[in-house]
Amino acid sequence: MTSTSIRRLGLACSLVITLLPTLAKGQDGHDAIRNELSIDRLPPDFYDFKPDERYSPARISVWQDTTDWLIDEHDTQSERIRSFGNWLDERLSGETAVEANNESYLRLGLASHWEKNQTSLIKPEARFRLDLPTVRRKFRLVIENNPVETVPLAQQEKDRQLTQPQRTDTGSFGAFRYLMSLANHWDMSTDIGIRLRIPPEPFWRARARRGWAITPEWDLHLEEKLYAFTGKGWGASSWAGFSREYANGWHVLSATELRWVDREGRYEWSHTVQGEKRLNVRATLVPRVGILGWSQPSWQATSYFTDMTYRYRLYKTWLYGEIIPALDFQRDNHFHANPSITMRIEVFFTGQELNTDNR
Repeated sequence: MTSTSIRRLGLACSLVITLLPTLAKGQDGHDAIRNELSIDRLPPDFYDFKPDERYSPARISVWQDTTDWLIDEHDTQSERIRSFGNWLDERLSGETAVEANNESYLRLGLASHWEKNQTSLIKPEARFRLDLPTVRRKFRLVIENNPVETVPLAQQEKDRQLTQPQRTDTGSFGAFRYLMSLANHWDMSTDIGIRLRIPPEPFWRARARRGWAITPEWDLHLEEKLYAFTGKGWGASSWAGFSREYANGWHVLSATELRWVDREGRYEWSHTVQGEKRLNVRATLVPRVGILGWSQPSWQATSYFTDMTYRYRLYKTWLYGEIIPALDFQRDNHFHANPSITMRIEVFFTGQELNTDNR
């Protein structure tokens, strides 16, 4: 910084100090500045800039070079995923013009989980989805990993608290999905596919869901599923949720699910109540309380839990961080409190902006 710049900075600071008492007396800010700051009080050279003072030299650092490379690489890979989705969409739909904005994405993350008497190291995570919107009225190709029907209900409800090694390894699945509607009220779909492994394992599933307003404040959502997976047997589930919006920005959801697991010959059930509030354009807070249970040897609760997810958008709409403190009270542990905390960083590779809050 040159001596002239230092002198200008000192003048600016002195003017601010001079204005503070005037503003503290309640005088209008514009009038105070106009009265206290006159052209006669500033030297003529205050408005003169030398050529070498107008522009700052570029800062070159390892951190700057690394972040620039990461951002460029993210944009490149996101474009490749979008292009691949559009290309496959065009081939399957048979149309030359496809919807440019599909919701295909790849999600990579790093997560660490700590709980009483147990600490896990940072573990990598990966999830993906391939979306083909142009073939929506015909057959739709679905490729995904870890579908919810193949994991226990307790793991599904606590998925965000877990790291990849703590989840059930179900692999990847590919299916053709047929979409339809019943009387313009129920949205229905049927999937026929295979688990992508050697040898392949076929599966089938069907889903129907509907939502409607039951009062001016409350909405009701229903979802019914029936499925059969080779090696896991068949199952069925019913889910019902009541939701409403509050004036202070909170969205509340009370949901109950009952699932029949034929291979184990029992029902699994859960009930959760959660609130969601967007604190600002970057941060979201989601507190929850819940209860889990099953029907064998009798209808009983297996655990109670509460957690709070603080999710923060670190950069644009593709880099997120979250912290999830939780308390778990399990029957196997005599319902003693088991505190835990999960920390995660996620990167989304996609060709467009997505609602990534709950993926």
